[in-house]
Amino acid sequence: MIKRIEKIFNVAMLFYTSGAILSLFVGGANRISVEAGDSQLLALQLVFYGVALCFIAIRWRTMVRSAWNVRWIIAYVLVAMASSAWSVYPSFTLRRAIALAATTAFGIYFGTRYSVREQLEILAWTCFAIAVVSLFFVFVFPGYGIDHIEHVGDWKGVFDQKNVLARMMILGTLVFVALPGRGSRIQTVKAAGISVCLLLVFMSGSRTALLVGLILFAAMLPFRALRLPFTASIPILLTITGIGIVLVVSVLGNSSALLDLMGRSSNLTGRTELWTAVWAAARTHPWLGFGYSAFWTGLTGPSRSVLAQVQWVTPHSHNGLLDVCLDLGAVGVLLLGASYFTGMLNATRAYLKHTSFGCTWPLMFLVFLFLYNFTESAIPRANSILWILYVACVVAATRMVKSGLTPTVLPIESHVGNAR
Repeated sequence: MIKRIEKIFNVAMLFYTSGAILSLFVGGANRISVEAGDSQLLALQLVFYGVALCFIAIRWRTMVRSAWNVRWIIAYVLVAMASSAWSVYPSFTLRRAIALAATTAFGIYFGTRYSVREQLEILAWTCFAIAVVSLFFVFVFPGYGIDHIEHVGDWKGVFDQKNVLARMMILGTLVFVALPGRGSRIQTVKAAGISVCLLLVFMSGSRTALLVGLILFAAMLPFRALRLPFTASIPILLTITGIGIVLVVSVLGNSSALLDLMGRSSNLTGRTELWTAVWAAARTHPWLGFGYSAFWTGLTGPSRSVLAQVQWVTPHSHNGLLDVCLDLGAVGVLLLGASYFTGMLNATRAYLKHTSFGCTWPLMFLVFLFLYNFTESAIPRANSILWILYVACVVAATRMVKSGLTPTVLPIESHVGNAR
């Protein structure tokens, strides 16, 4: 009974950290203002993390051991907290860094407490709930579920922006594809989940999501080839590489025509000008940045010059690496880069080591995150499902490599207990 309650809580926690529903009632200005604060939202946050702390405390020994597997991430969080010393808004930076630390702790707990299969099952319930509630908002409350201002007619479901819905649904599609199981029941669930998620992606009108989805599933081909015998994998990988080079050259040579076909301008809807302005700002604080979450604080903070230059309001750089540069400078980029590199290495090793389809999850999620951070800022953020899953995937991949666990085994603490 307690285990079931714990799983239900995890679904609720992931739903909450996805930003679903709540983001509809928190305007863009509030998201980028230091002054912003809502006592009810803060109370809700404290309730969620208070309950999470109870579950974390039960397994604190395992948590401490697992923390070593994400030591680069821990170092990043510690630097984020220390950045309150040089931040333009010290107290705000400290609050956001503490929230990031709490989110990181939950990610370690989630990656340690459950096998990859169980993580996927919890995620499947979460993504399906988001999809169903999004459809409910579209048809019952179209004033919220459908964009009537910026992208008229595009679906945004339970989010405040269509691209956020599309990103979550691409993630949901990935979850249902990776969900292990061969029975007719699980295949029906997978087919239903994929269908609903893809429907919402198409109706959102997000070209970025469609492109990321195509690249993700195309990436499965070389990953599959890696599992073949050496004599078979080399010719296949060389062929795929050759095709990839031809496609890249073709895209670069016809970029304007392709962007017109996708309904995008040559400056990627103002992103190139934004990136130029952000890079110029980042170079003024190259080593330690402006302090965690201290840059994008509206028209009264350091972001004022960038917003004035691009002439549109944005809460982030639309590029994850640039936002890390702004937050913690070169130090932050190196720490996060080290964590991603080691996570990707272990995820690849785990994928090659085990044959279960569920082993694709950590690897494919890390590729998903990498792709999305080109034109969006998807990492690292406090109270973010993507940060939770990033930490959990790094933990899970390291566990599988070090212990030989497969995605369908019991949590690692059970094996430790049996060994004793």
